[in-house]
Amino acid sequence: MRDSKKAVPQTNTSNGSFSKEDIVKLALKIIDEEGVDALSFRRLSKESGYPTMTICNRVSDRSSLLNDVVALMISEIDTKPMPERTV
Repeated sequence: MRDSKKAVPQTNTSNGSFSKEDIVKLALKIIDEEGVDALSFRRLSKESGYPTMTICNRVSDRSSLLNDVVALMISEIDTKPMPERTV
């Protein structure tokens, strides 16, 4: 049974399992709050309440996870042109 006080992202799969997207979002949250050195599969397991092997089965390695985190960050950049300023 998972601790209800932990910040678990919403699941994205129809069967309610912890998806790769959930893992990437949680990884970004950890990096934002504590820096990249705080990120580990064990830490993701602790924060999510899912076993480390569940995470390992969805993400091949830390480098791949970091690439996915960067891709998520880039996807969240607002690329709309800024309104022109009047002086």
